[in-house]
Amino acid sequence: MKKLILFDIDGTLISGRGVPKKVAIDVIHKFFPGFKNGNEVGFSGMTDPLIVQKVLQANGHHIEMDDPLVREILDEFMIELAKHVTPENPPLVLPGVQQLLNACREDKDIYMALVTGNMATGAKIKLSAAGLYAFFQTGAFGCDHWDRNKLPVIAVKRASEYFGYNFSAQDTWVIGDSIRDVECAHHNGMKCLAVTTGPTTREELQAHHPEAILPDLTDLDGIMDLMK
Repeated sequence: MKKLILFDIDGTLISGRGVPKKVAIDVIHKFFPGFKNGNEVGFSGMTDPLIVQKVLQANGHHIEMDDPLVREILDEFMIELAKHVTPENPPLVLPGVQQLLNACREDKDIYMALVTGNMATGAKIKLSAAGLYAFFQTGAFGCDHWDRNKLPVIAVKRASEYFGYNFSAQDTWVIGDSIRDVECAHHNGMKCLAVTTGPTTREELQAHHPEAILPDLTDLDGIMDLMK
């Protein structure tokens, strides 16, 4: 039985060490120099368009998601992100990630894709800088929809087309570090392996009943058994 694993990026595969959040806030402040708030907004699990909306709301500026300003801010964010996240200043690859991705790539019954709130360009910038981009040929991104619950079905459809195999929800796992990862998996009838390598605690994750919770992705044999 072939399985599809949909990987989240931030807090699951890599840690940006606060750099992407700082860049995002700085970009928003370029558009709104008078803004004082934004750092208190929790980015974990949110899509990039939703982050922009929430930071603006935190400053009393309410905006619809289809407002052209959201895209303008995100375009500028991608430009600045590429300057600050580079192979010379890479994200931190989290424990066990490299070994797990290698094992999945070598297993003929396991396929990988992304499901992330990052814009597709941002995902490429971060994963390329971390040396992980070559593992992923397809996925769903924040530019596909601002609602993370809409992304897994897009990722599955694209993976099915790319790999030439019709993956079902029952064949699919989401691996992520946030409550929103668990929610988007279950919303689409998929299973979720949650890890505590991001800001969300085990207790917070447990309250949303993922199929499994691990401290990180170092238990390679256990994870491969779970996926199958």
